[in-house]
Order: sequence, then structure tokens, then C-alpha cells
Amino acid sequence: MTAGDIAEYAPILCWAFPIIGALLTPALAKIGHRVRDIGAVVFSFLAVVFAASMIPYLLSGEYPGDVVFLEWIVFPGAEPLRIGFLVDPLSIIMANVVAFISFLIMVYSNV
Repeated sequence: MTAGDIAEYAPILCWAFPIIGALLTPALAKIGHRVRDIGAVVFSFLAVVFAASMIPYLLSGEYPGDVVFLEWIVFPGAEPLRIGFLVDPLSIIMANVVAFISFLIMVYSNV
């Protein structure tokens, strides 16, 4: 996996890592409270990393636009229903702000 591949999946992973972390938190809590806390911070940090990996799009002015990762329902004779993300300047800035503040909250609440 190259840097270009990671940047291609950044919008999806920035959104998915906090959800994966939330789903794994009960399993990590069974191992130990410290493991749960560290896991929560790590998944939050991964969201920050992938949000920050979209900043070069913001600086270059070239945005991927609609990033489709799933065609959900295919209607006969019509366009399929797609699930994806819109990557534009506002969404890049908001993803970074939300991911970074969430990471700071996780660090503060788990230390």
C-alpha cells in the first residue's frame, strides 16, 4: 500500500476508525481498563492521521470530489444508489477539526 493508496481511502478510514473503536471498546474492556483507554486513544489518533492526510488536497486545490465506496441498490433502468463521501475544502477542514478535538477529548478523559 503506497501513500497514494492511503490518501485514496482516507475519507472512508477517517470516518470508520472511530466507529470500529467504539465497537471494540467492550471487548477491550474485558481485557483491562487500561487497554480499553489506550485503544480508545489509538483509534481516535488514527482518525486524526487520516483526516490530516487529506490536507494536501486542500493545499493543492485538486479535490477528489465524490468518493464512492459502495453501490448499495441497483435499480433496473436507473442509476444505482451509491454510498460515499464528498471531499471538498469544507469537508476536509471539518474532518480535521472534529477529529483533532475528539482526539484531545479522548486523551483528556483517559489520562
